[in-house]
Amino acid sequence: MAGLNVTIYVDEARYEAISKGGFSKALGYWFWNIGVMGTPMDTGNARRSVVLAKNTSRHIRILWDLFMANYVEFLEKGVGPVKKYKGFISNDINGAILEETVSWLLTGKEPMFTVHSPRPFVSLQPSKHQPFSMERVFLRQANMNANRITANARMQISKIRSVQHSQGITTSRERGERVETGILKGMGNARLNRNISNLQIMYNKAKQNAQSLL
Repeated sequence: MAGLNVTIYVDEARYEAISKGGFSKALGYWFWNIGVMGTPMDTGNARRSVVLAKNTSRHIRILWDLFMANYVEFLEKGVGPVKKYKGFISNDINGAILEETVSWLLTGKEPMFTVHSPRPFVSLQPSKHQPFSMERVFLRQANMNANRITANARMQISKIRSVQHSQGITTSRERGERVETGILKGMGNARLNRNISNLQIMYNKAKQNAQSLL
């Protein structure tokens, strides 16, 4: 498939402004918010995995931390039981960012909302759906409720699976700015997270096993 080739014409004054100033910080934060809001929402873990890895005048980079939410890759590819989000990054989010980029190049208009709160906010909550079969296996091993899962439990399981599939390669969180999070009260998070420390123990053991392969 041929790549996307776009030519954008701007007047001389706008061209000079872009050449001297480059991208604005506000633009990077705006793209970050687009990435977060365009990511499927269940527990909130997938959305909190969206990282603003770089935000300079020459380079804006948004990424999804697969160490925290390895299933994002399956959602994007439409692999597994949930297929309706296929292409949510490559098509939907990238398309929205492209539109905003063109608008900014032509007008230079800054996103107004960033004056108030540039950092995305994500509410964390228990899933409204049953955990996936592999998640239930880990929850049972950790002596946790296997019928519902929280954002933190989903993140811990993702970390374990990332290490287990690393084949000895060191895995860790991506660097960059992180979203702000808050836990919705009255949703039973504390009760459902009982024994979550067992998942951390399982992660530590998986990490030790992976390091022994080095």
